[in-house]
Amino acid sequence: MKTVMVSGHFDPCHFAHLDFINQAVKLGDQLICVISSDRQVLMKKSKVNEPAEERASLISQLLLGTGHAFVVLINQWDSDGLVAKALEALKPDIFCRGTDKTSDDMPKEEKEVCDRFGIQIIHIKGKIAHGSEFI
Repeated sequence: MKTVMVSGHFDPCHFAHLDFINQAVKLGDQLICVISSDRQVLMKKSKVNEPAEERASLISQLLLGTGHAFVVLINQWDSDGLVAKALEALKPDIFCRGTDKTSDDMPKEEKEVCDRFGIQIIHIKGKIAHGSEFI
């Protein structure tokens, strides 16, 4: 079974997130979606628009329609804005990065975990939108 992991704040969830998730879910048999904790969101933005539990519930409901196996988790591993410890704990086969990311801006901690465990890194191409622009 091939496991694909995506991660994000998803605060708010928008069309580019849906495009990203729809592309990622097709790359494997199971999708792991790691939602940033409220603390992680606050580290990047000045406020949390939707609590992590609500963001996780929304993504879960959206994923039900894909017909693929999935799990949505709130990031309990990382205390910073990264997902390096989540990657280390979950060890997916593939880690998909969002449409607004490039190989040049990948945090070295995440890259090192992927290299150590043989996790393939895929940069999804597609629609780009930044949630904070909508608020």
